Amino acid sequence: MIKIKYKKAVNLTYFSYLKILGMLMRKGKKTTASSILFKALNKVSSLFKLPLSFILKKLYAGIKTSTELKYVKSRNKSLSIPFLITRKRKLYLSVKWLILGCKNNKQKISFYKKMFLEIFLILKKNPFSRVLQMKLLNIEQTLLHSSNYHYRW
Repeated sequence: MIKIKYKKAVNLTYFSYLKILGMLMRKGKKTTASSILFKALNKVSSLFKLPLSFILKKLYAGIKTSTELKYVKSRNKSLSIPFLITRKRKLYLSVKWLILGCKNNKQKISFYKKMFLEIFLILKKNPFSRVLQMKLLNIEQTLLHSSNYHYRW
């Protein structure tokens, strides 16, 4: 008799919400992290008049990238090589860039307002968003180092 294993379909919006929540959490304070995230997402959803799940999908679609630069030492040289990345790595990088974009904002406002501002700018595709600037820098670096593509093997 053949056993069939069924994979559970992971809901991308819930998984991305948990990933953002986990990376926001400091010293085990989950309630603080969830209140920051919920306030920011709720404010964006009231502005756009869209549900939270749709906003999370649009946010992930706006940030995600398909390549990443990794540094490999070959023949006494350190080379940066573009690699294709998996879906989990894409999600991790997008959340990491979102949090870094919020932390690099030097305005004297609360963190949830910084997060609201970044999410709003990403959804509007504004070039002044720090997250979109990081994404464009990643794309430029990938294109710049595409000649090193053959070093992956």
